[in-house]
Amino acid sequence: MARRIPRSFDPSRIRLDPVERYVRDVLHVDITNWAKFRYAINLGTHSSVLKSVSEIDNVVRQAYLDLGKTHYEVIVSLGFIKQCLDTVLRYNSIHFFYFRKSLKEFYIHSGSVMDNLARLIFIVNSPQSAFQRKDKFRYVRHWLAWAELRKKYRKYRITGYSRLLTNSAVREILNIRNNFVHNWIFPIVIKRNQSAVVPYCPIAVRYTRNYLWPYDKRERIGTKYRKYIALIDMVRGDYLHIESLQSSIFGKLIGDIKKFERNNKITIE
Repeated sequence: MARRIPRSFDPSRIRLDPVERYVRDVLHVDITNWAKFRYAINLGTHSSVLKSVSEIDNVVRQAYLDLGKTHYEVIVSLGFIKQCLDTVLRYNSIHFFYFRKSLKEFYIHSGSVMDNLARLIFIVNSPQSAFQRKDKFRYVRHWLAWAELRKKYRKYRITGYSRLLTNSAVREILNIRNNFVHNWIFPIVIKRNQSAVVPYCPIAVRYTRNYLWPYDKRERIGTKYRKYIALIDMVRGDYLHIESLQSSIFGKLIGDIKKFERNNKITIE
């Protein structure tokens, strides 16, 4: 079976590489369940920890290594969005260029967190995740994104994650990410609030595509966008949501590692 997590396990004391350590000790991201998952799969850095009574297929070994690569990408991307959040909070009324740059990067890296969590859910839970192909040349586990898993989790025979996968806040965060990657940054309105200059944006940016342009009156931005939110509040709330969600997902993944072992007729030692 996967390595049993000792009661004395302390994420604040485990040995990490410099990037992981920075995320934990400087950025103070909640890595508790991520660290427990990392321990339970024995890091995911070398397939020699896999044991079986029969020969282990190289594809299974590669899928195990994908667990290592993917959970590492999650922690790095979590660090990136926390760093972006700190920059957004620092520069929101001081340096507008840094503010907008970090705002865009926050949502791009948030998408990376969610897509890699989706791959972990798939690899650990889906019975044929090690072998299932997208086409002749590509494995599903290398190309799966959060939105695709949300639509196809029943097809992939994954249970226990429906509430997490259908989370409306994540859909909104990924909508912003997709717009930033494929379209343009949303219109920001500068307002004065109790003598402070505060950037706001329309709440509609969370669920619409092709944002309106605030400089041409014919776009009727004043009538189509009626409700606004302070950007620092929106980004802070989205960060807290992602941090909490990743902890919940890793908590479930720890209990589901036995599925990966059973599906592939191996044990992790």
